[in-house]
Amino acid sequence: MPSNKLGRVCHNLFVMGEVFDAIWDNFEKHAENFADELIPFAFRLLIGLIAFWVIWRLGHIISDRTERGLLRASADRGAARLVAKAVLYAVGIVAFSVLLAFLGVREAAIAAVLGIGTLAVTLSMQDLLRNVVAGVYIPSSGRSASDRASGWPTRRG
Repeated sequence: MPSNKLGRVCHNLFVMGEVFDAIWDNFEKHAENFADELIPFAFRLLIGLIAFWVIWRLGHIISDRTERGLLRASADRGAARLVAKAVLYAVGIVAFSVLLAFLGVREAAIAAVLGIGTLAVTLSMQDLLRNVVAGVYIPSSGRSASDRASGWPTRRG
């Protein structure tokens, strides 16, 4: 390696030229197959988007009917909306999975990503879930929240 500054610059330019030549050769080699692969990929993408849209529309129909059915069964309006949204999100996940399957993503990879996402959401909601369980436990224990906080023993009778 040359010791002067100009020599190092020239050497680096030479190395960069070799790198660019290798990149260009690789591009030329794969550019021939690019058009052959683009048309099937575009077709799979189009079919996948159509399938996604159809499943998403069906999800809206199922969600609306679920909410109306729960309201007819005298369910709470907030609970009916919650269940309807949960149904819609579940159908959305299925629709997105179908789209990815049309693009060639394996189902095992989709399941792994969904599992990791579920784990992340569960860990982030840990304190909230603990408080919800405590809120259910305290009234069922026969002690008021103030008795439990003060440590005052109460008799069950």
